[in-house]
Amino acid sequence: MKTIRQIADELGVSKQAVYKRFKGKLHTVCAPYAHTEQGVLYLEEQGETLIKQDFLQNDRSIGAHTDTHTECSNGAVLE
Repeated sequence: MKTIRQIADELGVSKQAVYKRFKGKLHTVCAPYAHTEQGVLYLEEQGETLIKQDFLQNDRSIGAHTDTHTECSNGAVLE
């Protein structure tokens, strides 16, 4: 099990970013894999994997958008 901070450190993002993702769109799928002990939120491996996949998927879509934007701004013609 890992904390939000541990997951954030592995992803290179803030703990707030991970927590917002957990409490937002991923809450229903991650909630069964989460529990709190003494005020600290812990996620089991399944929940950790779901969050990491979501961040990686988001990074890929941003990268694809940036590549397209760069090509357009350089004057390249998109086919």
